[in-house]
Amino acid sequence: MEARELKADSKEDGQKGNVMRIFVARETEAILSAITEDVNRNFEAGRATRSDVANYILTRFRNEQTENDLQLIRAEHFNVATQMEAILKKIKNGEKVPQSVMDAISESYLGFAASTKKAKKTLNDKSTVGRLIESEKV
Repeated sequence: MEARELKADSKEDGQKGNVMRIFVARETEAILSAITEDVNRNFEAGRATRSDVANYILTRFRNEQTENDLQLIRAEHFNVATQMEAILKKIKNGEKVPQSVMDAISESYLGFAASTKKAKKTLNDKSTVGRLIESEKV
């Protein structure tokens, strides 16, 4: 996906100090242009620019975004190497890392999960449950 610069022309905005540049994919720029054309079609009382439309869309998204929207964006940009670097940094800093992650790392290296949790002792036949059992006389 090739990025293309989308710059707000100071003539369009009339506010040269408030103009920022962003880079978007060609496909995204084409979509923005199509939306701008749709807005301006049969609109005789003014004219919306691509900057106006982009500002409207981004502001509206910001006001109405949900946690699900954020998770979808994160999923599209997830990088395993970056995640592993973050986990390594936490381990080096002594921060808590989920046990499932530690088990997966151990399993990938050792072939089994080296759990740091103490194993529970199982009950055997000689255990009692709240009462004393006398041993049999021979």
